[in-house]
Amino acid sequence: MDLTLSSLSPSLRLLLLYKPSPSKKYKLTFSMLLHDFGCLTESLISDPCHFLFAGDFNIHVDASDNHDAVSFRNLLDTSDFHQHVTGSTHKAGPTLDLLISNNCDDLISSVSTLPRSSF
Repeated sequence: MDLTLSSLSPSLRLLLLYKPSPSKKYKLTFSMLLHDFGCLTESLISDPCHFLFAGDFNIHVDASDNHDAVSFRNLLDTSDFHQHVTGSTHKAGPTLDLLISNNCDDLISSVSTLPRSSF
């Protein structure tokens, strides 16, 4: 879903995303996600509005020893995007649900996650 709030200055573009887990059955790979998300961020970089991506990315983004997570974080860094969620968003403990903005210091003031017992 792609929503633009033009009453703000500059406008805010909210993109809600869901990325299924990699699957042999559906021929989904992490490299496909990385490519698709990279193309999306490239297409948005020249747009003057603020961006906010929210959704279930199914990436253990907080895992420092996970090659896929490191690759995804590197993509965010090179695109000047910032991932704001730091707590667990899944009952097993990882951060899978992300909130990503285009490095506007004043766009996100705080993010909190629900206690794991709420999942």
